[in-house]
Amino acid sequence: LGYRILDSSGNPTENYAGVHRSEFVYDEHNRMIAARGWDAQGQPLMVNGAWESTLEYNEDYLIESKTSRDTQGNPVEINGIAETVMYFDLQGNKIAEFYLDATGEPARDSEGVFLYRTVFDDHGFALERSVWEPDGSPGESSYGYHTEVFVYNDLGVYLRTEELDLNGDPI
Repeated sequence: LGYRILDSSGNPTENYAGVHRSEFVYDEHNRMIAARGWDAQGQPLMVNGAWESTLEYNEDYLIESKTSRDTQGNPVEINGIAETVMYFDLQGNKIAEFYLDATGEPARDSEGVFLYRTVFDDHGFALERSVWEPDGSPGESSYGYHTEVFVYNDLGVYLRTEELDLNGDPI
């Protein structure tokens, strides 16, 4: 499945990102497993050195990992991250997310975080998200928080996020 971008005369053109043609690959369960693009000249469109994104799913059909790849299928790092790995609870809430480089070693996002863990209530509301190091010890983001606490009103409407350091003190 895919699409092509044409101008009003039917000639190949590109969108703001340089995409002329996109292709989406699906598995036998109708889950997208790859997305890739080409420019108007038919050349693979490289975004930050990556041509395609591949997705892997767990047994509950939830995305388990997303990997950026080159035209040869090799992992490619974008801002130091080649693969994002995610874990979900039985309700489909993302309870953990961590990052790997192209060699499979721990990587950090733009906030300097390797692993986020999120706690949800019985209604699926995120209560808090915390930062962890590759060795399992508590960590801090580059902004200085270890935990983000999500505050809701009595109707379940999100109000604000409170950031706490490793000692549990507000920052």
